[in-house]
Amino acid sequence: MILSEIVTNNVNWKFIWAPFDETTYLDVLDRIEPHDIILDIIAGNLRLDRRMAMTCCWIYALEIQDSILDLAYADEIGFPENLSVQY
Repeated sequence: MILSEIVTNNVNWKFIWAPFDETTYLDVLDRIEPHDIILDIIAGNLRLDRRMAMTCCWIYALEIQDSILDLAYADEIGFPENLSVQY
């Protein structure tokens, strides 16, 4: 099976783009400045976006897989005011 076949299958999509480890998140977060405006393409479940929004000025998160965003919307944490989500 080639990657494009796997990616188009919603079930497998979630497993290919699994969350990064905490060390990777911390490395990214360490680079965020309060004046930054961030564009996150293929934002996934918004786990990192919510954390970046705690520091940056604004974040635009784009995700094309509704099923992944459904997971983010299902949790009751909510979204920071400076996080704009588009799909």
